Amino acid sequence: MILLSGLSEKGYSSAGTREIEPHILTFGGPDEAHTDNAKEFQPTSSAARKAAYPLSYSSRNAFSLALCVITVAAVTPAYQTTTVIDPANDNALAPDIVAISAGFTRTQLLLAAEFRPGTLHPANLSFNFGIDTDLDPTTGNPGGFPHGMEYSVFFNSLRSASVVEVQNTVTTELVATLPISFSQNSVSISVPLSVLGGDDGIANFAFGTGEPIDAYSSFASDQAPDWLNGELKWAGPTTPVPEPVTFLWLLVSLLLAALAGFRRMLPRVQEQFGLMIAD
Repeated sequence: MILLSGLSEKGYSSAGTREIEPHILTFGGPDEAHTDNAKEFQPTSSAARKAAYPLSYSSRNAFSLALCVITVAAVTPAYQTTTVIDPANDNALAPDIVAISAGFTRTQLLLAAEFRPGTLHPANLSFNFGIDTDLDPTTGNPGGFPHGMEYSVFFNSLRSASVVEVQNTVTTELVATLPISFSQNSVSISVPLSVLGGDDGIANFAFGTGEPIDAYSSFASDQAPDWLNGELKWAGPTTPVPEPVTFLWLLVSLLLAALAGFRRMLPRVQEQFGLMIAD
């Protein structure tokens, strides 16, 4: 029997010229013919071509910016974490873990565990997320589960139905109580990095779950990662989670740049089309 305890443990290039034959452009009836004067074609520089055809270049720049916006939106991941898959039905008791995951933002450590459907009962549940902030399992708390953790994120339904307790397992200090989020088959917790001593969020993690024995201990039914050759395996390290606001500002910035390009292009569009209408 294993006791889970929150309190113990990123052309035409040409050098010459070419004569162009005069040609007739007809607008309206046969009496309204205009002759387009022939001109010599001289090779021009990129800057000269840009000055001669401003609409084409402005359109190209605006299109490129719009394409950037679409591309960023298409490749932006909604959520990224380090995830460990645990075999379903690897124990005869509930609850039964099928996956755990952890990631971090600039301010939060995000923890989640998913259970086999039908085995998660929040009213009769205990679990512990062990957090190894220094990535060294030989330090931290040598007792309890998991061995070597610096922080424990502990839940016991006999103690509280809605919050987890975060304990510094080295000093045994209770540093925070935080809300827990339950869905039908999963639990998730956001832990401020300030609670973890200002850690950068890069950590190893492990998870054990079971049913409460009393308000301070539980009988373990499953854990992830599973033991290997009689020794605990840690998952990790955690990975950064893209923050939606960062990509939102990027998209807004690109969109504003594209709109600025269109605004600069608009007078030229009106001028060119106005001339065509006048003609």
